[in-house]
Amino acid sequence: MNLNFGKKPQNAKTINYPMNLNKIGLGFRLGEQGEELAEGGFPAPAGAHAALAVLIERGGIGTPIMDVVWAGGVTAVRKVAALAEAASRPLALHDCSGPVTLAVSAHLALSLRNVREQEIARGFYYNWYQDLVDYLPPIVDGMISVPDGPGLGLDLLPDLAGRADAVQRVSKL
Repeated sequence: MNLNFGKKPQNAKTINYPMNLNKIGLGFRLGEQGEELAEGGFPAPAGAHAALAVLIERGGIGTPIMDVVWAGGVTAVRKVAALAEAASRPLALHDCSGPVTLAVSAHLALSLRNVREQEIARGFYYNWYQDLVDYLPPIVDGMISVPDGPGLGLDLLPDLAGRADAVQRVSKL
């Protein structure tokens, strides 16, 4: 199975996630009973996924665009995909975070029924992505698939951490 890198329909409404909902006129305020309401008066439970669910359900989003890293991981994307599918909406997956994210997104996109497209940053794919991993998800005739091999089908290059231009950041609790 492959996905087409087709153009987005001109009239399609899209929204990037995560986002500041105030930027699209969905700022939250408290209702009379103290519940959160989006402007316009419909309930918006705390949490961006819940707000996104309301937007999808009410037709405020034609095609949610999800980045696996920015959205909070595979489980978060799968949840939004299910919400979109329940509302007969497609989903687009975004990539701008690196070759591992693209591989995860490609696997995820090919496993979900309602993914319309897998976006890529061509300048990254054909440039620096190949400097980090041994294989990239192949793109043939505008169609992406997953690399052969176990797991994601790619590995970080063996000497990546020792490169002069490598920057390592460690987060600890």
